[in-house]
Amino acid sequence: MDLAFPVATLPILRRGFFTPSLVLGVPSGTLAVTPAGQGLPVWQSLSLQVLREGEPTPDPKSVTLFVGDEPTGPSSFAFFKLGAEPAVQRFKTELLRGQFLVQATDNGSPRLGLLRWPVFDASTSALSYNLTEGNGGGLVTRPATIPIGARVDDQREIREVVVVERQADGQWRVAGAGSTAPETLVDLELEVTDAGTWYALGMDDWGEVFEAGQAVTVGHRVRPTLMEGWLYEVTQAGNLPASEPEWWPILGENPPRLIGTARLQAVRYYQPLGLGPVPVEMT
Repeated sequence: MDLAFPVATLPILRRGFFTPSLVLGVPSGTLAVTPAGQGLPVWQSLSLQVLREGEPTPDPKSVTLFVGDEPTGPSSFAFFKLGAEPAVQRFKTELLRGQFLVQATDNGSPRLGLLRWPVFDASTSALSYNLTEGNGGGLVTRPATIPIGARVDDQREIREVVVVERQADGQWRVAGAGSTAPETLVDLELEVTDAGTWYALGMDDWGEVFEAGQAVTVGHRVRPTLMEGWLYEVTQAGNLPASEPEWWPILGENPPRLIGTARLQAVRYYQPLGLGPVPVEMT
């Protein structure tokens, strides 16, 4: 089983190159390149935004970054002042790595604040926090899409696809799930954060375990109670027998066999396939 997705393009910068964040629509600065042409960015931009009720507001806000997980004076790393627009600063790449603590305050009415513990890496380019979602802070997402498709034995098939996101703080979440189409790529709708990294998982049809006397229809897949790599797809509707049959692998032309009053054909089960990181399009 193969998954079809667009491929991200890597821009070339002077005598070196870097792999950009896959986030679209996020402000970013120009990355300098080492004179020796090693391809390592010297600077990394970080954009910070603080929202109230999921919306930007003009009230003054402040964000302090601390290295590690304690908001103590010696570990203070950077300070951002912002209003309705995100604030962007640049840092030496090697400094923007590992565990940080984010302390954000909004001086509007009523005053609000939050603490978050993100983990920064090369893909961290933007952080956005909503002060009023949940208990004092929450996840801010925006709609996005990704075109998906699946092939089984070189034929387009309908299969389930799940897109998961690794957030800027290192936590994982499901960004969206849906099914492919038999003839063309389809757009899967997602809810993503500004600074995530996304991975797609394609799942083959796992079928349903054998059940004596069960009525089955064409396209239904039956899974033996002792799975050995083969599933059995119904080619003629009917009822399964009172006892589980002796199952068989794909042999020769692989003709369907009469099982109870239904006919079943052996098919291969493909383990889940993962791709990523994959780009998404903000909408």
